[in-house]
Amino acid sequence: MLAQCLEGELRPAGIGVSAICPGVVHTNITNTTRFAGATPEQERARREQASMAYRRRGYGPDRVAKAVVKACGTTGWSFR
Repeated sequence: MLAQCLEGELRPAGIGVSAICPGVVHTNITNTTRFAGATPEQERARREQASMAYRRRGYGPDRVAKAVVKACGTTGWSFR
């Protein structure tokens, strides 16, 4: 919705807007996430489970960035 609103506002100026939604990306967030109502031991176990799930996908920030740049490059967009 945000991207659609921005596009509506910026289109008259010749500026396009796209939303990038890469899904699960393995970052350090899984090591620092807090779980409400969990004991420290439960929190540690949940962090470990989340980190394993994110790692299994094999998609880190660098891979997402490369995919975004590649996608934008094939559509004739330019970065300024």
